[in-house]
Formats: sequence, C-alpha cells, structure tokens
Amino acid sequence: VYALDGAAVLIQLSAAKSGRVSLLDGDHERASLDVDANRGFLTVARPGFGKDETLPITRDGGDITVLLDADIVEVFSAGGYGAYRITASEPGHALALLFTGPASAEPVVRSLQPPTGDTALPSVTKGGSS
Repeated sequence: VYALDGAAVLIQLSAAKSGRVSLLDGDHERASLDVDANRGFLTVARPGFGKDETLPITRDGGDITVLLDADIVEVFSAGGYGAYRITASEPGHALALLFTGPASAEPVVRSLQPPTGDTALPSVTKGGSS
C-alpha cells in the first residue's frame, strides 16, 4: 500500500508483467489499472463511468507510465495513450494505491511535488501489507 498526500504522482508499471493497481479513497475504489501481459492489454476500470476501457500495451518489456492528478488518469505506453476522468476524492479521506501481483511487477511510484528546495522527484513510501 502506498499512502498518497494528494499531490500528483507518476506510476511506472512493467508491460511484461501482469498486476493490478487500485486507487483507493478511504474504502472506495476510484479506479483500477489491470496489466494483462499475456494478452498485451491494460484495462482501466472507473466505477460510475460505465464500461471499462482497454488499451494495447507492448509485451516486449517496456514500461507503462501512469500520471494520476486529481480526477484525471493518463496512461502512456508504446502501444497507446489514454486519458480518463475519475471520481474526485472526498475531503478528509486517506488516498492510497494498492498493488496486487508478483513482487517482481511492483510499480515505482513517485510524487510530482518535490520537497521544498529539492529538485528530485521523491519516491512515495510503501507501507502496510500488500
């Protein structure tokens, strides 16, 4: 589980390894991203927005980059691009990313708001059980 502080984050996923990232707002799932490395697709599910969306991804070991900013999720891969609106977060709720999948597919999560005076993008701290 990655605790988020409300700042925009970049999420790096491997297109060669299957796994799922869920964006949680308290106990409510705002969105999920499912990488199916065998089929070469990423599925974006957004509760309250109708059917799931599917994007082609490369299966050659490339990366999938996801930008999460407020109520927008943008997905960049060698196989395609997609931008999706998601529900807004509730004030006072804890925001978190939950990864489900093999440890070798664990995403890299970086905040886009560096600490004051620092130019490096800090990694988001993983805590709790996953």
